[in-house]
Amino acid sequence: MEQKEKPTFEQQARQQYHDLKIKIPQWVSPAAAKPLAKLAVTPDDFPFLNQVKRS
Repeated sequence: MEQKEKPTFEQQARQQYHDLKIKIPQWVSPAAAKPLAKLAVTPDDFPFLNQVKRS
């Protein structure tokens, strides 16, 4: 039986912004994660790309 790697992901901590506590629904890992799949994407896959402002 193949042994699975122990997951190293943990939910990102809440952040403080003035009087607000912000919960970010992201999971992060300090260790590299093996990808499950790879998808080919092009700029056409992002229909709102022209509305993104760059600084």
